[in-house]
Amino acid sequence: MRPVWLSGKYHGWLGARVAQKFGGAGGPCVAHLRLLSLHHHCGPGKEEKKKEGRKEGRKEGRKEEGFPPNTQEAAQGILLEGPVEHPVPRPSWWEQPGSVSVMHLQEARDDREMDGSLASPEGRHQPAMGKSHLLPPSHGGSLCGSAARADARAARLRFCVCSMETSKGQNTARRKVLAFFLLQVVMGAILFAYIRSLPEPDPSVSLMWLPQKERRTSNLTILLWTWPYGIRVPIENCFEVLGVPNCHFTADQSWYPKADAVLVHHYDVYLDAQKLPLDPRPLTQRWVWYSPEPPSKHPVPAFMDNLFNLTMSYRRDSDIYAPYGWLEMLPGPQKVTVPPKSKLVAWVVSNWKPDHVQVRVRYYEELRKHIQVDVYGRGHAPLPGNRLLPTLSQYKFYLAFENSRHEDYISEKLWRNAFQSGAVPVVLGPPRKNYESHVPPDSFIHVDDFPGPRELAAFLHALDKNATQYGSYFRWRSRMKSVHYKSWGYQFCKACRALQQSPSVYQTVPELSKWFR
Repeated sequence: MRPVWLSGKYHGWLGARVAQKFGGAGGPCVAHLRLLSLHHHCGPGKEEKKKEGRKEGRKEGRKEEGFPPNTQEAAQGILLEGPVEHPVPRPSWWEQPGSVSVMHLQEARDDREMDGSLASPEGRHQPAMGKSHLLPPSHGGSLCGSAARADARAARLRFCVCSMETSKGQNTARRKVLAFFLLQVVMGAILFAYIRSLPEPDPSVSLMWLPQKERRTSNLTILLWTWPYGIRVPIENCFEVLGVPNCHFTADQSWYPKADAVLVHHYDVYLDAQKLPLDPRPLTQRWVWYSPEPPSKHPVPAFMDNLFNLTMSYRRDSDIYAPYGWLEMLPGPQKVTVPPKSKLVAWVVSNWKPDHVQVRVRYYEELRKHIQVDVYGRGHAPLPGNRLLPTLSQYKFYLAFENSRHEDYISEKLWRNAFQSGAVPVVLGPPRKNYESHVPPDSFIHVDDFPGPRELAAFLHALDKNATQYGSYFRWRSRMKSVHYKSWGYQFCKACRALQQSPSVYQTVPELSKWFR
């Protein structure tokens, strides 16, 4: 390895001290300085010779007693050579006290390992004491004592440097750990700030949009104040029929103080206000008014004004729209075949009243004079429920006459009796324009399209003879299908869905009696 010139605070001081001692009282000398395993040559001064004599005496005493050389001196590890007989001029670097030629400790240790032993001043050899144990710098010879002390200082400096490097590595590791910890703290603070910045969830918004597998029930309790028309009906599972979390339905009026909503069937209470709940109303409880029948049959009394929060009926402007049926689009065009028919016109009626009361009865009385109409129901030919659709499917036309004419009042007479049996409906009810808001214009025949029953009868006879024109009333079936409301429980589930979706805010129907007429 090549010598390394070190300069700085410590080595400049070391060079100055060596130059001062070697070039002072000791007379002319030359210092061939080699730290640790380097040879030093100098001519000792008088004071130094006395010191060396005293040290030699002490060493001889130790040798006789069997003690090793001075361990402190051995620890310094400076190898010495004998005195130089002919002094030589000082080299140029000797006058530069700011720098010293220094070899690495490892080079000195390598030299001793190759020799296998350490040389003593008397030419004798002693076993090596290890890489970190070196021979003392003052075993005889001509090296100045000051130079030996300088070499010891250099050795200690090297150990300090090693310690500093180790400490520096430890400090670096500590800094890395601290930096990692600070990074975690910063990231946690950023995440916490982001979560705090998110908007608070609105408790009034329904959670129905959560995955259906996770929420099959809700905490909503709906009290059915009465069974419809006093008849107990099956309760549907709203998750199965509408895909919304199911509500808890009950007809037990003891649940009134705890129920979230009360569903009131209009027919069962409209004649007497005492039939409504009389106990104090819970502050957050909502009342739902429900009527599937038109107001001409069951009018709304004034005591129902400013009482209900939501309306539920067949009307499209109700808070909860509950029609008797609707059309759904098919995934793609379907082939439609007109089923064979053997009969012409049918009518099923249960609520029969004299012609001076019901418009539909009066119209029927005139129509039957011009065309054959088979009538089923109360007071007419019996027709069991399980035979309804099979029987009506034999007819080309069905009289879907409503018992009253009100906007959006299109009952099962169209959706079930006509559409599901495959008969072309002849309708009497709201105007054609209102019908066309629910079904295609070429799917039905309206009585208002003709001056009277006679002209209608003539048109039906013509269609019976024209298969192509009759088949045009089935074209809509290639794109859509008819759906009936199915059950009371299905309608209750619509209220369940609406109550979950609508916010729990104050709302009332101020003039229900004027709105529903």
